[in-house]
Amino acid sequence: MMKFYTAVGQYRVVSDKYGRRYPVVLKERKEFCLGIEEMILWASCLWRIHTYGELEKLFYHKESEAHVWGDADFEAYLSRLENRGLIVSGHGITGEEALYDLLTKLHVVPLKTSFFCRAAAFIRLCTIRKMPLSIAKKIFCRPPMTEQEKRILKLSEQYRLSTSELIVCFDNGVNTIASEQQLIQALYGSRSPAEVDLKAQAYSSDNRLIVITAIANLYLKQAIVLQ
Repeated sequence: MMKFYTAVGQYRVVSDKYGRRYPVVLKERKEFCLGIEEMILWASCLWRIHTYGELEKLFYHKESEAHVWGDADFEAYLSRLENRGLIVSGHGITGEEALYDLLTKLHVVPLKTSFFCRAAAFIRLCTIRKMPLSIAKKIFCRPPMTEQEKRILKLSEQYRLSTSELIVCFDNGVNTIASEQQLIQALYGSRSPAEVDLKAQAYSSDNRLIVITAIANLYLKQAIVLQ
């Protein structure tokens, strides 16, 4: 049996009414404050997909590296984050089934960073932190994307879609969604939503592996977050 873990949500630094800044994890427009050990564990999962053993080893390594010694063990911190829905897991007999079980619970949210923000960060690295230009270029160079990955990004930018919905969109040859009515048509055709089991259709789809592979690659390339 395979089991994979990943993080849900986005990292943000916010300010209180006194102007004091502190880090939070933003999920579904709700802010979660984490202890330092929880933040280390959550960050270890962000834009990564780990097995239990990989995640445990990485957590203790980062905890030691940061000279942080918590009052609980790895399993306790993991349980806390799972209970709050900030780390999710998926399991299956094969790696593909475990990845599908993990991703089918989640929605794909494209990350949008303006050109000016990226340019300012690039300049800051080169001028203030004195990073060599060749290394800075590698950091800010966007990795190439496949046609499937581009299609998923385009669909997800138009409507917030789950993995199951994206698979069905691929099944039905949908490339653009201009309205909610078109979305319903794309997913259900002439049938009513009550007559269609999207998860069952997605599970048996020939496009299942294509879509979950593309989503996983987009996630590892830090082009999306999962919610």
